[in-house]
Amino acid sequence: MFIGKLIANGFLREEAGDGGANGGGGPVSLMAGTGNNAGGDGAGNGDGDGGEGDGGGSGGDGGSGASGAGAGMRYDLGDEAAMTAWREALGMNKEFAGEEFLPAAPEGLPEGVWDAEAVEVLGRKAWELGVPKEAFAGIVSEFAARSAEAQKAAEAAEVERVEGVKSELEALWGEGYDGHMQGAVKAINALCKMAGMGEEDAEEIRNDPAVGTNLRVLRLLAQMGAMLGDEGAKGLRASASGSGSGAAEAARIMNDPSHPLHEAFMSLDHPNHRFANSEYDRLMGLR
Repeated sequence: MFIGKLIANGFLREEAGDGGANGGGGPVSLMAGTGNNAGGDGAGNGDGDGGEGDGGGSGGDGGSGASGAGAGMRYDLGDEAAMTAWREALGMNKEFAGEEFLPAAPEGLPEGVWDAEAVEVLGRKAWELGVPKEAFAGIVSEFAARSAEAQKAAEAAEVERVEGVKSELEALWGEGYDGHMQGAVKAINALCKMAGMGEEDAEEIRNDPAVGTNLRVLRLLAQMGAMLGDEGAKGLRASASGSGSGAAEAARIMNDPSHPLHEAFMSLDHPNHRFANSEYDRLMGLR
């Protein structure tokens, strides 16, 4: 009874004999056997003793012999014959066929998530490993869905980051935000022109997230725009005429809050501090 359960659960296999239609079955083996029918050559007819069979002893009353289990299905990546039998038992193609094995892209995926070339590479490997196409399709679809969620989360995080940069610059520049941004754009255009680059290059640089959404880069470009005398820095190059000597104008820069350069001169963190300090030195004859 115990051995019968082992056989039924695939732990043991019946080894085939050569034999007849009646009589006892052959011996049980731990190894997979191949052959025809289990039983002895000299099977009895039901009344007498049966003869001894090649595959095992048969006795007396005898009944119908059971068919051998054969090699059976087993998973062994090192045995191509076993893997072929495995694929056949699961209804898989004998040879890899991409048009039949590979799944189609699920509907509703964001652009760029589904990589057909990668799916084909993975599909070929799945077939080699004996993974049914339905199982492979389920795995790939789940991965694609999770990739889509990750992409959406990354896009949302980027939008939040850009908004944070804008908010910080608005807090830093106040009402001068638009003018400073215009100055940054004009600084890019001027630098591209000096470098012998065209408008297409300038546009590509302006639209590059590494430039257009970088807090430090924008501050540097806005400062450069101010130093170039762009409209974004209007009022920074105030003339000293009508205000007395250079020293008097420098004194105004330092002491008069209404002077266009006073705030920039007094604040080290101001984007135009360097220009204001340079103008002060010029007026004082320090350079």
